[in-house]
Amino acid sequence: MGAAYTDLKYSAWECSMKKIAVMLGLLGAAAGALAGVDVRFVSPDKFIDIGRDEAQQQQVLQGLEAHLKAVGDKRVSRSQTLLIEVLDVNLAGDERLIPSRGAMLRVLRGATPPSIQLRYTLSEAGIVLRSGESRLSDLGYQDGFNRYSGSDALRYEKAMVDDWFRSEFSLASAKAAP
Repeated sequence: MGAAYTDLKYSAWECSMKKIAVMLGLLGAAAGALAGVDVRFVSPDKFIDIGRDEAQQQQVLQGLEAHLKAVGDKRVSRSQTLLIEVLDVNLAGDERLIPSRGAMLRVLRGATPPSIQLRYTLSEAGIVLRSGESRLSDLGYQDGFNRYSGSDALRYEKAMVDDWFRSEFSLASAKAAP
């Protein structure tokens, strides 16, 4: 009887600890949501070119969101919040039907550069530090070195986003090392 009571007592303690851990996790998530980078796509169904089918469009949006957050997290201090609203996307190149393959292929030409239009707000403790609207475009996207793999479907857009962050958010506002 005593052993059963001890097991129940331990189980109740263990259950309480799990509840505390979950609550701390939720508090940490809530605090993280208050600072950092938030990316929103405004009317993505009206974007010029994010791919032909829904699966490809989702992949493009998820890839852009992940990259904007990753680069933004390196450039914005922990106490700041950066809201990026993506207003339009036009991927590098354009899709063409290749009759011999019976498939669509993205053809890259100098006349079809990537572009992204976005609006951003950088704030800290509820105070807007900077806001604006930018149209990112890279007419020379095929020239020079691109640090992203040739197999990365968003390599030109990612490089363009990197350049924008470097010019818009100087190292002075970059995150301090942990």
